[in-house]
Amino acid sequence: MEENQYSNMDYWMNRVYKDGKQTHRNKCVLKSVTPVMEKIRSFVPIGKETTVLDVGCGSGNYTYQFSLLSDRVKGIDHSEYIFSKNPHKDIAMMDATKMEFPDNSFDVVFCSDTLHHIPEYEKAVSEMLRVSRKYVVILEANSLNPMIYAVGLLRREERLIITKPLTLRKISGLMEGADILFAKHVMSFFFPNALANVPEKMLDLFPKVRFVNAPFMPWFFLIAEKKG
Repeated sequence: MEENQYSNMDYWMNRVYKDGKQTHRNKCVLKSVTPVMEKIRSFVPIGKETTVLDVGCGSGNYTYQFSLLSDRVKGIDHSEYIFSKNPHKDIAMMDATKMEFPDNSFDVVFCSDTLHHIPEYEKAVSEMLRVSRKYVVILEANSLNPMIYAVGLLRREERLIITKPLTLRKISGLMEGADILFAKHVMSFFFPNALANVPEKMLDLFPKVRFVNAPFMPWFFLIAEKKG
């Protein structure tokens, strides 16, 4: 894979994962992840035999949560180093724009905070739809949010936030052949990369995660179901 924002390991190793710790049980992570998982389960039935693919699984914050529900969860990402932080075992190196799976391989295909690192994210979304048998779920940084936009300005590795902006409307438009079951923006003050060491008692003072119709929130969230 060519060197770009998606594959720059200096960034991931020295900034995001510099402390070398696993993050899937971090209190800030759980406060961010748990409401998303609850919302997914309200639309998507997930049992022990449900096949789930976590695209851009990273350190496994969501891979781990899905593995509590299903015994058939697989994660893919671009980095062996990041894999060392992921507690899940069934993970593989793979390009999200050229997945090595047959059509309709997974009941649920999930992707979180990954598309804004992929220059050709349209291909990645198309691949997610191709390998999904039923559901596609996307949680992504919202380029319309001032703080997210500032991150894109300040960090070269996040520059695609500006040069190829992602919005709920844009991703919804890529859901060809699927019905959108749920599409909202996410109001959350839990930023795990920045607040990982904040005491839980202080985190309890933060407003809870909410799903809202407000286009300038930090994230957007979409659940789609393939037709037919």
